[in-house]
Amino acid sequence: MRSSERETDRLMKTVQRLLDEVNEDKNTRAINLYRRADLVTDLSLQLFHDSVREEIDGSQLGLCIAQALKSFGMVNHSVWIEIPHG
Repeated sequence: MRSSERETDRLMKTVQRLLDEVNEDKNTRAINLYRRADLVTDLSLQLFHDSVREEIDGSQLGLCIAQALKSFGMVNHSVWIEIPHG
C-alpha cells in the first residue's frame, strides 16, 4: 500500500492493531510487514496461512485487512501462490 506521509503515525497504529488481531487467527502461519527502504509511505504486508483450496480473490482475512487500510491510501491486494522448488 502507499499512504500519505501525514497519516504515517495513525496508519502504523492501525497496522499494529490488525497484526495483533491476525496473530489470534489460528489458520495464519505467519505475517510479515515490510517498509520500502527509500519511501516510508510504502508498506507491504504478507499473510502466510494454511488453505484447503486456493482462494483466487483472497482470503477473508486478507480482504478485511485490505478494506481496513483503504482509507489510508492506495491498496493493491493480490494472491500469490508459492511454487515449491528443490
